[in-house]
Amino acid sequence: MEGNMHIRCPKDVDMNLFTRLFSSLVTGDDLDDLIFNGEEWHKSER
Repeated sequence: MEGNMHIRCPKDVDMNLFTRLFSSLVTGDDLDDLIFNGEEWHKSER
C-alpha cells in the first residue's frame, strides 16, 4: 500500500463509522468479519 494514500470521505457519512472502517482496512482486518459480524457466515460460503 502506498504511504501517501488519501481517502475522501463523503460529507454525510458518520465519521466514527468511517474512521473505524478505515482503521480496520489499514490494520489488515478481514472485511468479511466486520460486515457479517453477528451473523452466521461459514468459511465454505466465502
